[in-house]
Amino acid sequence: MKTYTFYHRQTGVFAELVYRSTNPEPEKNTPPEHEAVEGFYHPHAHRMDISTGKIVRADAPSAEHEWSEEVGRWVPGVVLKARIAAANNLMRRRRELADEERDLMRRAVLGMLDAAGRARLAAIDQEISCTIESSSQVQKE
Repeated sequence: MKTYTFYHRQTGVFAELVYRSTNPEPEKNTPPEHEAVEGFYHPHAHRMDISTGKIVRADAPSAEHEWSEEVGRWVPGVVLKARIAAANNLMRRRRELADEERDLMRRAVLGMLDAAGRARLAAIDQEISCTIESSSQVQKE
């Protein structure tokens, strides 16, 4: 069985398409504007250098990525991992606040919300506003 990976003929970027066959006819299965090369090449790890015809390490997705020899591809660096974790924590907190707010709103509609409940609802609204602003800051960094 032979394996072929397809790359864009102008950029050298590998597509996430692989063709395997015991009776290979890659030319009949190659997507438009692509070329086939024998073997499996991961698009996050490799690209075809169009000028030399050699397979080389793919470009980093951003300056915040690091090459990992362990997994053989670009992975988020320390700063990017921290930013991703901060964004995930903000989303988790917003979900928690939305759940609590939903219960308070239900009680308000039913006329069962006391002064403490109204105060908590206002505090939730304030915290949601802060998490939205924090999220904007995390994305800018």
